[in-house]
Amino acid sequence: MKLRQVVAICAAVLQLAGVNAAVDLALTRRHFRAQIDGAQPLVPECNCLCCVVQVSLLKSAITGKAEKKCLPAAPDEKLACTSQCRLQDSSILANTETDSTGQTISSYSRFCFMECRLPSCDSPAGEMVRCLPLDPLQAQDALTIGGNGRETGAGCY
Repeated sequence: MKLRQVVAICAAVLQLAGVNAAVDLALTRRHFRAQIDGAQPLVPECNCLCCVVQVSLLKSAITGKAEKKCLPAAPDEKLACTSQCRLQDSSILANTETDSTGQTISSYSRFCFMECRLPSCDSPAGEMVRCLPLDPLQAQDALTIGGNGRETGAGCY
């Protein structure tokens, strides 16, 4: 299968999935070119600036209610980032597998939910308020032996 066919198939799948196809298509092209050229594909480092305050559709493991959490911005928003990111070495999500290039890749949804916090407990949901990284004590509370991470209320609940 030729590179163009692979890229076309990937683009079609991404568009059907409703993700930010333009950004993901560019990353997919870079990934396949990197595989051919022997270079590492470009996957941006995870950053809480790509995460915004929203009311989660999932109930909190802490309160049992739908709480405000950090989640990725919708693909059509100005603050939207790629659907995946590269985790840092000190990541709470320690059990994430590495890809063929040795990079540890996570979905932005998982990263935002587990590793970011609201700027304040009063931060409004749905108004594109950017999140912040967990502080060191909150990050320590989020660590688990298995490396999956644990939800934190980040001092809000």
